[in-house]
Amino acid sequence: MSLIGIILAAGAVAGGPVAKPLSLHVDESGDQLVITLVGESPTPLSAQYSLEVTGGAAGTSNRSVQSGTARLEPGRSAVLTTVRLADSKGARWAARLHVTPSAAAPYDVQWRSAP
Repeated sequence: MSLIGIILAAGAVAGGPVAKPLSLHVDESGDQLVITLVGESPTPLSAQYSLEVTGGAAGTSNRSVQSGTARLEPGRSAVLTTVRLADSKGARWAARLHVTPSAAAPYDVQWRSAP
């Protein structure tokens, strides 16, 4: 399985790039699209999140929203949700992740399939 968009949630700060605690992993291989929301933090962390996936083939419109609270333990990767879209080859999709960590500024991560 080839991951096309590995950790789409890297941000930059004064000291260099810093990974955001919640990120999207996107796999577009085969006939299905798989979007996985993964959490990982070096320190205990709680964050509210909302993942919205929209799109579809020509003439169709689909929307899926997943939201909740992530409670991450130091050094442990966690899969928070996975969205699988069968028969999605050739369709156009977009994902928007909004994250509000308990002790940091909110951030967004966006992804779009190739035209």
